[in-house]
Amino acid sequence: MAGILFRVYKPYTMKNPFAKENNGPLIVSVAVGSAIAGAAAYLFLTEDGSNTRRSIADRFAGLFAKKEPVAEHKTDYLKKPHKAPKTDKEELLHHGIINEQPGV
Repeated sequence: MAGILFRVYKPYTMKNPFAKENNGPLIVSVAVGSAIAGAAAYLFLTEDGSNTRRSIADRFAGLFAKKEPVAEHKTDYLKKPHKAPKTDKEELLHHGIINEQPGV
């Protein structure tokens, strides 16, 4: 019965309110996000920004344009029909990895 009356508790320790926390990544991410938001607002909400968007789009228009495939590639592919090898040995022979010796 004595064990029930006198319980042993661990002493409660408070967190130090003056301990310094590392807020560097938070500050950097807020600064980068603010810069991106400011640039987007300038490009989409001002007249000069729309002119800037057009000039950027004109500069990069050639990079993302779809190019026509070369006609020689189409004809080269159609000239020789390729047959898939039936066995692993035929595939190794086709690629020159092994050489077939007669009588073996």
